[in-house]
Amino acid sequence: MMKPNPYVEVIVDGKPGRRTSTAKSTYQPDWATDPPITLLVTPYSKILLRLFDHSSFKKDALLGEHTLDLFTVLKKHDGRLNNVKMSVDVKNASKTSTDPASIGELVLVLDGFSVDDVASLASPGGASVPARPAPKPPSNPPKPPELNGTSPKLPPLLQPNNKSNSEAKNKTRTSSQGAYQST
Repeated sequence: MMKPNPYVEVIVDGKPGRRTSTAKSTYQPDWATDPPITLLVTPYSKILLRLFDHSSFKKDALLGEHTLDLFTVLKKHDGRLNNVKMSVDVKNASKTSTDPASIGELVLVLDGFSVDDVASLASPGGASVPARPAPKPPSNPPKPPELNGTSPKLPPLLQPNNKSNSEAKNKTRTSSQGAYQST
């Protein structure tokens, strides 16, 4: 029997996914040398990890999957994901099984995500109560200084782009390695 050619597809909140490279003929893939996968997420994102076996001659076979609830992970780590290494069980993706069997594990490294006040976050689907009301804007805002035709130098997170500053701040990089059993 031939060994699989595994890869992992990463899907955030049901949007089109990213994927690792395909490991060749192994039950012990290691994607640590791949560049990290950068994802735009919110504290309430659901991250679906899908393990596939690549085939050159037929449709790639889905071997298993795991859904990661980012809210739960943030609560467990006090709102900070800075090089957090965690293992997740990959379950058989059979639609007929009511109790899917574990086929192995993926080891993830979550990095670059933080929530300043994790206690003020509501559970997914619940109402959130802000810790304090938003400040009122001043009635007479100060005028910006004259720039004499030059542009100010901004830190990278404040550089103008198509994303809001909060989206730019909340990028999570993942890298993974895995091991799974043949089924």
